[in-house]
This record gives sequence, structure tokens and C-alpha cells, in this order.
Amino acid sequence: MQPRFPAITLLTDPDKTATAAWGVLPSGGDEPDAAVFVVNRSGVITYQRRGDDARGDWPSYAELLAALN
Repeated sequence: MQPRFPAITLLTDPDKTATAAWGVLPSGGDEPDAAVFVVNRSGVITYQRRGDDARGDWPSYAELLAALN
């Protein structure tokens, strides 16, 4: 059985303004570092994970579900 996630909003950042502001765009880099952020309705970051894409270091669904609750 797949977990049910609450309604969420996903955003993109084609001009890299947000990735630079959040510190995940390396200096002089063109591609942002892998990262996952959960921001609550008050604008507070309640979860962050900077992954290593080469290692497949991504949060599990259980981790994300816990961060959303």
C-alpha cells in the first residue's frame, strides 16, 4: 500500500534564483546541488536534506511523510 501524502506544492527554478538564494548553487556552477526542502505554511524550513545524486542519497517516502506531518 502506497502512503498518502497531504496536498503539496512543487516549484521549479529555471533561472536559478531560488537555488542560489538557498545555497545549493555552487559558486560559478550551472547546476544546483541535489537538495530537498520542506517549508511549512509559516515559511519555516522544517526539513532539509542535501543529497549526493551520485550515491542516490535521497530521502525515503517515510522520511518525507514524517517531515510533512
